Amino acid sequence: MKHPLCLAVASLAMVLAHAGETLVNDDFTHPTLAAWQIVDVGKNAAPSRWTIGQGAVHQASNIFTRTWNGDRWADWTGSYLAHRTGTFRDATVEMAFWSTDDDGVGLAWHFRDKDNLCKVQLASSTSLWQVSRTVAGTFKCIAVGKTGYRKGKLQRLRVRCAGQRTAIWLDDKLLFAGELDGPKEGTVAIESRGNEGTHADYVRVRSGDAWPMAEFQPLQTQYVLRTAELERLAVLPKEALRLRLQASAGITATVHANGQELARTALSGTTPELWRNPGGMDALGEVRLWQGDKVVRTLPFNIWPEWPKELGVCAHRGDSRVAPENTLPAIQSAVRKGAHQIEIDVARSKDGQLVLLHDLTLNRTTNGTGKPGDYTLAELEKLDAGSWKDKKWAGTRIPTLEEALAEIPEGIWVNLHLKSGVGADTTRLVTRLKRTRWCFLACTQSEAAKARAVNPKILICNMTGQRGPDSPYPRQTIAMKADFLQFYGFDDSLPKVSRELAEHGIRRNYYPANDPVFFRRLLEAGVQYPLTDNLDAMLKVLKELGVPPPPVKH
Repeated sequence: MKHPLCLAVASLAMVLAHAGETLVNDDFTHPTLAAWQIVDVGKNAAPSRWTIGQGAVHQASNIFTRTWNGDRWADWTGSYLAHRTGTFRDATVEMAFWSTDDDGVGLAWHFRDKDNLCKVQLASSTSLWQVSRTVAGTFKCIAVGKTGYRKGKLQRLRVRCAGQRTAIWLDDKLLFAGELDGPKEGTVAIESRGNEGTHADYVRVRSGDAWPMAEFQPLQTQYVLRTAELERLAVLPKEALRLRLQASAGITATVHANGQELARTALSGTTPELWRNPGGMDALGEVRLWQGDKVVRTLPFNIWPEWPKELGVCAHRGDSRVAPENTLPAIQSAVRKGAHQIEIDVARSKDGQLVLLHDLTLNRTTNGTGKPGDYTLAELEKLDAGSWKDKKWAGTRIPTLEEALAEIPEGIWVNLHLKSGVGADTTRLVTRLKRTRWCFLACTQSEAAKARAVNPKILICNMTGQRGPDSPYPRQTIAMKADFLQFYGFDDSLPKVSRELAEHGIRRNYYPANDPVFFRRLLEAGVQYPLTDNLDAMLKVLKELGVPPPPVKH
């Protein structure tokens, strides 16, 4: 059915659209797809299932080309619904859409066939936008970003193209502004990739005209400044500090540390070298981007004499990619491979025993139903906690916390993520087992207070108000004198905030980190233990950096 906010957004869309002749104006109130052509590219979960109903177009198949592996620059495709007419050159293209799934939704323009098109694709699950073009079957990713759509919310994608000059907005936020060397003409198409809940309320195309550089360049500069990023967030001796740019656009960069300007560069190219670390420094650096005489963006980074001594990886729910989460096989695998920290979730049985379970119910990861608190330990131990992962794990039990701790030697941090109400009991058990040196409780401030009432020395990871670095969360963690925090969100301030937390003796976790490139970036920014479901890949990164395995004491 048509999204309830569609009428309001549609009215706003007509005001904002670039003036011109209407070439396509489909609000899907007609009964058939006669004006559209289905073009399936993916072979997995094919065919697509495009339908019209209740004033919207829908796609309900999970069709995709290949499984997501974290490569934001690669070609990810599913199915297109292309308009049969409406060929255009310069135009404004617009789509109002929402998704009840969380994978790819896209808008293509200058679409001629699956091998010749320009498109923007967004995904909620991976916080991704990607702009690309395909010519004669050759795919080229032009730009990527970390903004996805909001699941369930009606949003608007708008593209203005004039020659190669292209700008793309999600609602009123500029995603991209630059040159796009794709096909010069074609029609419009909706894309669905791995998304069983793609919905569009309308698609519109209005012809445009030439786009003078004087009008386009301010948009391009805004985009360049917003998307600029440092190639590395930590620079070691003799290493170069480089800036990634979509275009230079008349920007100057200065490098600062310890109150001094170290370098000044009038930018040209897309990866200019700004400065080279001569060695002998351990400081927070800062790159300032100037437009004229105004600083428009600052980018903190670390200047290090060497990699910090305490770095590692946290195996989220154990080695959960190869074994059932929160079970002894997952924990044993993480220990054997060399995880520096292992995160497990602690719940309570009906008879007060502490057991490992993430969800509020047993439904997803066992053959039981209901809450763990509805069952005694003896009843929980009869459940199968492995078959959901793979039949080879059939018969795997829900372990007790004491059994889990017995598998994790001293020298490996144990991240005990507490469910509500188990702080005091968990503290008693950890204290009785003399495991307070390497165990900490990831919990709310109220739960931490209960735990500290049992043992004031118990280590705490603050989980109240969990956010990124540019939020009240770090300051609240310092105020409660926690020992760890666990970031959830990334922004430019992470190197600076990580240093401030280190000065207060607070160790830094981050969730989630399943992409090796992003994992390394977190380490450069001062995060010590990113949580991952992809342990093997992250251990490979640590090995390349020369990070040793944990100092295990059996």
